[in-house]
Amino acid sequence: MRNLFTLMKVFICILALIFVRVDILFAGGVDENMNQSAEYTRTLNRNASTDSADASFYNPAGLVKLGDGTYISVSNQFIFKNYRHEVSGTEYKTDYPTLFFHDIYAVYKKDRWSAFASLTVPGGGGKVDYKDGSSTTLGLRTQIASSLSSALGGSTITNSSMSIMADSYYLGGTMGGAYAVSDLVSLSIGLRYISVTNFTDGAETWKQGPAAVPITVDLEYDEKAQGLGGILGINISPKKELNIGLRYETRTDLNLETSVRRQSVTVNGTTNAILSAALATNGKKRRNDLPAMLGSGASYMVSPELRAEVDFNYYFTQQANADDAKRNYKDSWESGFA
Repeated sequence: MRNLFTLMKVFICILALIFVRVDILFAGGVDENMNQSAEYTRTLNRNASTDSADASFYNPAGLVKLGDGTYISVSNQFIFKNYRHEVSGTEYKTDYPTLFFHDIYAVYKKDRWSAFASLTVPGGGGKVDYKDGSSTTLGLRTQIASSLSSALGGSTITNSSMSIMADSYYLGGTMGGAYAVSDLVSLSIGLRYISVTNFTDGAETWKQGPAAVPITVDLEYDEKAQGLGGILGINISPKKELNIGLRYETRTDLNLETSVRRQSVTVNGTTNAILSAALATNGKKRRNDLPAMLGSGASYMVSPELRAEVDFNYYFTQQANADDAKRNYKDSWESGFA
């Protein structure tokens, strides 16, 4: 009878994991990624985690809860995308997959101390391939059309095709430590270095009347930046079954510098120069900081077989410096329960 009761408890827990999980996700951050481990994909709530090396990202102060020893975690995520958006009745789409989205964690725990290091992708990490253009190229189209029309004496210019392929990759390396002040409270501090690479390859074709020779614009460039940020954490365990994790990531200042790899404009000598000036400029810099964020979470052991978790993340987007449309974005947040 006892074995039957145990089996029923396990069965109920499995049903809870399958059917009862609820995740309420809102805007989240503009550039930030929270899917930083394979463990995260199980519940989507890891801000109060203390059971694995990936707590280095989600709850670094909670690493002191691990047993003494060395822990290493390596995982990769395959992300299959189906992005679609519509502008003025025209739909733009891409389904280019992300096959490499890695995370590496290493933790050493001894007595009240823990040291940790990680290699993650805190922002970007994906490629898009819009074969018929996107809302991004629409803005460029307006700029180019105006430049072409002025250079060609006010002629009517029409766009016949456009495409864009782009990827963005934020590589983050973090090192830090955690210390258990008491059985109730532990603290952590870390330093994160971020290297950003954005790549864009776009092409557009224009016509100056039905019989005119097509005008082509072909552009390939990348943007790179590096920055440092701090990460502070606190873990609170009011009772054996309850754990609360908090972490604050400071703003990372990023000043992106443009390097033009290819820029080809085929109109005529004068117009080529005018149009090229309206496109990407080699050496040009723009600010695009990674905003500060506050992550919080709580976990509660309902029973030895069942744990409830809740997360809340707040992104201070308005405090970040940006030279593009992101400067108009408001702060955002996301929450989840599992």
